Amino acid sequence: ALCAAADPWPHPLTPPAFSAGPALPVPGQARVVSEGHPPDDLDRSDLWLIDLASGRAQHLCGAPGRRDHSPAAHPAGRGVAYVSVRADWDQLCLVELDGSGERALTAEAADFSEPAWRPDGKAVAAVRTRAGRADLVLVDAVAGGVTLLASGGVWSRPQWVEGGALAAVHEDHRTPPHLVRGEPGIGKSRLVWELR
Repeated sequence: ALCAAADPWPHPLTPPAFSAGPALPVPGQARVVSEGHPPDDLDRSDLWLIDLASGRAQHLCGAPGRRDHSPAAHPAGRGVAYVSVRADWDQLCLVELDGSGERALTAEAADFSEPAWRPDGKAVAAVRTRAGRADLVLVDAVAGGVTLLASGGVWSRPQWVEGGALAAVHEDHRTPPHLVRGEPGIGKSRLVWELR
């Protein structure tokens, strides 16, 4: 729904049968990307581009029985990285804002989640989970190469911060969740905040 300051009553942007997920703004545009769940296929979620002025929804990607979810808009508004179930694993994928160029970026026997574009748009930070471990990784946005940034325990919520650093939450069997700030490529990280 869209709320304006002059008229705070929500105005629906999608049809009543459209079960929409969170709206993710596209940088520099009056459009959002949202997950849509058709009522007749509970195993499906598609990604839609919704124009905030007109309410026009454009299908970006999705297929029967497939879940496309967790969108992350390119920092220059050029496309969307998202998670899609491919061959029984959650892989990182890309699609252009006109729905073209859909492709898998990763193809590992692992589940990828929580994509976050690096500010220069050349790579995506994500969490890669396999065998009960959730590692923090960096995925090249062109070639799809995966670089391990931090392993061990469980990593979540990667977010890029000022100066090219990456902040993420880490926990393991010995420590409670704590926020860690790291600088990929430099190899140094530091504890920012810890729940006590």
